[in-house]
Amino acid sequence: MAGFVRRFWQSSEDHRGTPEAPGRVVTLIERSYWKTLNDHDDDDDQVWGMAFRIKANKVKEVMRELNIREINGYSIRNGVEVFLSEPGAPRIKALVYIGTPDNPQFVARERVPEVDELARHIFNSRGPSGENRDYLYNLYKSLMGLCPAAHDHHVSRLFHRVVAIEAEDEVKHPGEHETVGPDTADPRSKDEQEEMEG
Repeated sequence: MAGFVRRFWQSSEDHRGTPEAPGRVVTLIERSYWKTLNDHDDDDDQVWGMAFRIKANKVKEVMRELNIREINGYSIRNGVEVFLSEPGAPRIKALVYIGTPDNPQFVARERVPEVDELARHIFNSRGPSGENRDYLYNLYKSLMGLCPAAHDHHVSRLFHRVVAIEAEDEVKHPGEHETVGPDTADPRSKDEQEEMEG
């Protein structure tokens, strides 16, 4: 997708955090709005992800599930133009869930969080769907597995920073709690579809 950037700037109270201690998940931000913010991360010219074609007889059921999952601050954007990774493939129109900057869960409205601050927040957060860092690890692995050209500087920087924080924590507190680790995160665990969000 062009015209957007992906950031871990959406608060999660129902999946990767709790109302008392919200986690952080990704959202798409229109590039025109993003340029008005004082972001610390590089931008990418495209946002890589996966589009799914839903069979006509399954649309209502799938939409009902997605609307429950995405209720925490996301809204529907219809007709977003998506470029396929195969050279010469026609563009398609997709339905996308986006946490717009005016939704109450958007955390960068007043101040863009520093990468280290965000990484530590993700490391320390967990919710009904599991560890917040699992969400990051699985998203990173999924993006790296899409195709050779797929990349996301923001997700990559956070991934490497959280991995480093986890290693530091294990040295400081050996055996005190289960290590998640980027190699142990299971993309099929908990809410599989959540890991490709954004």
